[in-house]
Amino acid sequence: MVPQLSMTRISFPEPVLPSVFSGVTNCPGETQEARSPASSSPPGTQEPRNPDFTPMEPCRSLALLTSSLGLVSLLVALSTNFWFAAQGPKSSSHSGLWPSKDQVSVVAGYIHVTQSFCILAVLWGLISTAFLVMSCIPSLSAPGRGPIVSTFMAFAGALSLIVAMTVYTIERWNQPGNPQVQSFFSWSFYLGWVSTLLFLCTGGLSLGAHCTTHRPGYEAM
Repeated sequence: MVPQLSMTRISFPEPVLPSVFSGVTNCPGETQEARSPASSSPPGTQEPRNPDFTPMEPCRSLALLTSSLGLVSLLVALSTNFWFAAQGPKSSSHSGLWPSKDQVSVVAGYIHVTQSFCILAVLWGLISTAFLVMSCIPSLSAPGRGPIVSTFMAFAGALSLIVAMTVYTIERWNQPGNPQVQSFFSWSFYLGWVSTLLFLCTGGLSLGAHCTTHRPGYEAM
């Protein structure tokens, strides 16, 4: 008979970790910030914004800048009398949109047209600038409505200025000249055209700010 071999299971005692590992120790190079508790905000979220103020994106900031510059330029052009200048052999003169008291009765019709459309442009520019400022304060304007209203107002101001400047330019250009007198447009006139370009830029930038604000996923950024 073949003798049966008995198998005996040998058990080893489990290793006991030293008590030094039971606590939390600082590793070399570890900073206090690494061991600070995690933020209570979920990952990927930003801190809550101030509800009384909306951060200004680049388009809105540039639109507010061009609108302010255009409005100031137009006010300076309207208040100065250097639209047209004349240089003679012995004297020189200059004129604007507001003739002196002794010339009120002989003001040409195109001057009145230029005055009216320039004043309209000032009003549109004021409204455009005001809505851009209010768009930064949600409590003063409906969400997303400020830039689009400013767009229409800025383009309306630019259109009014185009009419005013075109009428003035054509009428002055077609006036008969004196061979002994050199006449030319002065700096107030060119400042009016600069205001027109600035209002056009304001309309484009305000439209860009409106489209950026309503871009899908913008609020989640």
